[in-house]
Amino acid sequence: MYRRLAALKGAAAADPRIDGLAADLVAHLPSGLADALGTAMPGSAHPFAGAFLDGLSPAQAEVVRRALDLLTRRAAR
Repeated sequence: MYRRLAALKGAAAADPRIDGLAADLVAHLPSGLADALGTAMPGSAHPFAGAFLDGLSPAQAEVVRRALDLLTRRAAR
């Protein structure tokens, strides 16, 4: 996962690898952590998420943003 995320360092936020990596990231999280993130930090609009995303490249931030949004949608089910 780390290598795949690092490979996106110079990529654009529209890179086609983003969706797959976001889904894989969510799939590799332990279920308890995934559930907690999905409910405690609903989506990428959370202030902590914004601060965390600021330290990433645009493509890396988009992976995390989409992963958080996937977790939020999953928690809402």
